[in-house]
Amino acid sequence: MMNNWQRTQEEDLAHAQWADQIDQENRRWIEEYDQRTGESKMVDRSEMYKSNSEFLAAADVGDREFKMKISHTKEHQFDDRQTPSLVVMFEGAEKGLVLNKTNFKRIAAAYGTDDDNWKGQAVIVYTEPVEYQGKETMGLRVRIPKQTVEAEDTGVPF
Repeated sequence: MMNNWQRTQEEDLAHAQWADQIDQENRRWIEEYDQRTGESKMVDRSEMYKSNSEFLAAADVGDREFKMKISHTKEHQFDDRQTPSLVVMFEGAEKGLVLNKTNFKRIAAAYGTDDDNWKGQAVIVYTEPVEYQGKETMGLRVRIPKQTVEAEDTGVPF
């Protein structure tokens, strides 16, 4: 049984996402002030808000996008879940992305449901507003990069 001072992993995640939203609002206000006054009061404090978890969080990504190559997947058993979660690990990154149903479906639609086939495949990791426990917060999302070809090699079809 939890006492009043212990938080669940979901509460920790919700708190981290809330803090990220507050940080983004503060940055917008400071940027607006800088534009109006021509002065810069912006100090990069993003390192203070990055998660200490072994897993990627929205605060780690912020408003950037990262094209990443999948190195492998692994299962992780969280204490509050009956079944293990699938975690995608990326080349050159220390933190893995715990896949929710949405991100699993996006990757599986492109590369198949056998995660052994995902190795070496590219995804773009980014954040977008999502609803979590009835509240809007920033969540991690993946999308598959579009393939590009050189017009010279294929002939332009239009």
